[in-house]
Amino acid sequence: MDTRKRSRPGYCAAQACSGLRNSGDRQQGTAEENAKITRGNVAHFGTYAVDPAAQVIVFHIQKSTFPNWDAEVQRRPFTLDGDRLTYITPGAFGYGSSKVVWQRMK
Repeated sequence: MDTRKRSRPGYCAAQACSGLRNSGDRQQGTAEENAKITRGNVAHFGTYAVDPAAQVIVFHIQKSTFPNWDAEVQRRPFTLDGDRLTYITPGAFGYGSSKVVWQRMK
């Protein structure tokens, strides 16, 4: 990603999963298992742009599994190391913030 100039908005979809699984068939999960899975996962889609001067990625979220994120704009600071971009998510997942790493495909 070339951060020497402001990038044009791109489309994105992000899914973060806690790794929790129910004990068997997902249609047969207990209420407790399903609640843990729901609390440990988030997804959103929309557009994003990189603001290199401020060192932030600006997400224009259209829809999310967190309804309060729908139509929200979120700014997340990032670092760039070669072809690897890293940013920190807000602590909205119930277990604190998370580090997200994007690696450029070659």
